[in-house]
Amino acid sequence: VVSNLANGAKLYDVYHLRRFPNDKRHAMLVCYLYEAQGKILDTIVKMNDVYLMGVERRSRIAFEATYKQLRRKSKNAIKTLVGVSKIVLDLEGESLAQSLAENVDKRELKKAIEETESLRRLDERGHLNEILKRQSHIKQYLTSFLSLPFEAEKGSLELVDAIEFYHKQIDKSLDDFDKEVPLWVIRPSFKALYDSSPKERRKIWEISLALEVKDKLRTLDLFLPSSRNHRSFWTMVEAGETWKKRQEDAYEKLSAPKSFTEFSSQITADFNEAYENFCDGFNKNKFVELDKNGNLKFHKDPKTDQPDGVKDLLEAIRVALPKHVPIEDVLTEVKLATKFTEKLRPQFALKRTEKEERTSVLAALLAHGTNIGLAGMASATRDITVDSLLETSQNRLTTDNLTAANEALVQFHMNYPFSKFFEEESITSSDGQRFQVQEDSLNSDFCTRYFGYYKRAINLVTHISNSGGVFSGQIISCGTRDAMAMVNGLCKAGSDFYPEMHTTDSHGYTDGLFVILHLLGIQFAPRLKDLGKVRLYTLENFDQKLPLADIFEKSKMQLDSLAPQWDDMVRIVSALKSGQVSAQSILPRIFACQSGDKLAQAFRKLGQVLKTTFLLRYFGDPKLRYIIRKQLNKGEGRHSLARQIFFSNKGEFRSGDLDSLMAKSSCLSLVCNSILIWNTLATEKAIFELESHGRNCDKKLLKFISPLSWEHIRINGRYDFRTLNERESKL
Repeated sequence: VVSNLANGAKLYDVYHLRRFPNDKRHAMLVCYLYEAQGKILDTIVKMNDVYLMGVERRSRIAFEATYKQLRRKSKNAIKTLVGVSKIVLDLEGESLAQSLAENVDKRELKKAIEETESLRRLDERGHLNEILKRQSHIKQYLTSFLSLPFEAEKGSLELVDAIEFYHKQIDKSLDDFDKEVPLWVIRPSFKALYDSSPKERRKIWEISLALEVKDKLRTLDLFLPSSRNHRSFWTMVEAGETWKKRQEDAYEKLSAPKSFTEFSSQITADFNEAYENFCDGFNKNKFVELDKNGNLKFHKDPKTDQPDGVKDLLEAIRVALPKHVPIEDVLTEVKLATKFTEKLRPQFALKRTEKEERTSVLAALLAHGTNIGLAGMASATRDITVDSLLETSQNRLTTDNLTAANEALVQFHMNYPFSKFFEEESITSSDGQRFQVQEDSLNSDFCTRYFGYYKRAINLVTHISNSGGVFSGQIISCGTRDAMAMVNGLCKAGSDFYPEMHTTDSHGYTDGLFVILHLLGIQFAPRLKDLGKVRLYTLENFDQKLPLADIFEKSKMQLDSLAPQWDDMVRIVSALKSGQVSAQSILPRIFACQSGDKLAQAFRKLGQVLKTTFLLRYFGDPKLRYIIRKQLNKGEGRHSLARQIFFSNKGEFRSGDLDSLMAKSSCLSLVCNSILIWNTLATEKAIFELESHGRNCDKKLLKFISPLSWEHIRINGRYDFRTLNERESKL
């Protein structure tokens, strides 16, 4: 209710708000200010986090550059010192002195000692020195930042004391500071503190405090009660009394056993079954074998040959499909078939006619989806102005509306009878796609692998159905693992989109995700790289004399020790499923897996058991590996389609604010889903025409053909939406 009232207040300016009754107007404004306070605090925390990460990154880069340069210079110095050492070891007495005088230049030796000593000092405190150079910039805002009303969980109360100590000592002399300083804040890598001057020691301690606060805010050990995403961990998940009231209902909705003993028996039976099947088929397994050291050695799966007739059918469909179809006609036909624009409900009344509004909606969607912008779309069309596109974007293309429209498209495609021929298993996937951002923002980060050291980018994580449709999308920083957005996407999409299996690549995987998805009723099936380095775990009753026992870690997993955390684990997953809390708010604490956090340890250890069970199946089942590979390839195909559609401005987002990024990415997903549906309808029509002319088409072969092709669709050029009104008038 608070969120809805706050969003309502954002739609109106002060003059329009005056028209509401006093009670309603005041309620909207109070809710807006309450939501704004939480967002502002979240933004401040995010700014601090991004800035300190940037300080650490720049310091590390500067240190590494200096270290490489000095190491190159010290090569000759090391040779000189090695030569002197050999002389010292081989000779004694007068012969030693004479040999040193004849073979060693004192100036070169002195220079070698100085260069080697410089390298040693740089190795000890070079990174710290680079951070100290930036301490004055941190100091400018640190006092104000640490004045925020921080609170802490029981295990981190000493950090609040350290913050209070910082404020008390800020104006005191250095001598008093050294006597009372809480040294536990100092990071192990900053051990040079003890050899520094008093002034420098204070700077090192302040930097250490700032970095410790940053880390604890991520794991919610330190929090701000009035914020939205950095509140107390258990307050966000569910308060104790509230959880007791809906505990039974939560267990029932998750289909989770109340007894951890029952759950332990289930996963133990699954592990034993997977292990026995893997051992039975090991001798015939061409994917994995044992090397001479008794470790698993993996081979590439052979390429799966397409059945006879696939190429001929694909070529026949390509010939039958229309050529150079304008993208606006694609959107028009999909709109008439699915009525998805009905989900784009206006927030307030418009003065334009229904005819003008119909064309403006599709034009605005395409303007954002292709990245040409509203001005570019207005100049590329007839009878559509920038003002009408801007009003439509603000009024209709909200995040909630676009999400509902995309869900309607995916539901239509899933329920359309002919689309079943493209689908096979109940499996979905998620993967991130990087896009450059022209403006600097808190939502972007450096992605050196794709864009170098100077260009910022965002990571658009999309969830792909088994037919190739995008049913959820989320924007995260390139420095954040896809795993955070993966859970959010599945939970936001709802149980209607819950598959039997969900797959990702290694960037979307962590051990704890196996537990979360298992409780959601989904088999987590990531495709991991470097399989030979992945650790496999056994249970406490496992017999080491059994076949292939050496492939497992020697330490056995004791499930009974995890029983005290079972209720809290269910409580967290229930909160995620209900949408009560964002995965990006609470999962960092679970994934951090600190040594003293028993809940995080329970997620990790239980996830390792579930991961081992899955990998044993993955190693021994070529069909499972094929299904996972095929689904991930669909995701890559969708990435290629998105690149083709999002062509303008070199495929770069121009604005960096989150609302703008989400609006454009949602429009992009909507255009992709429209092309998917149009291709499905066009393929059905093409198959019907081929069969009407006497050709026998085996529809079972369609599962080897992707409905995400775009070669026959004209994406760019001039656009004409008048056909929509003409066709609407005939209906």
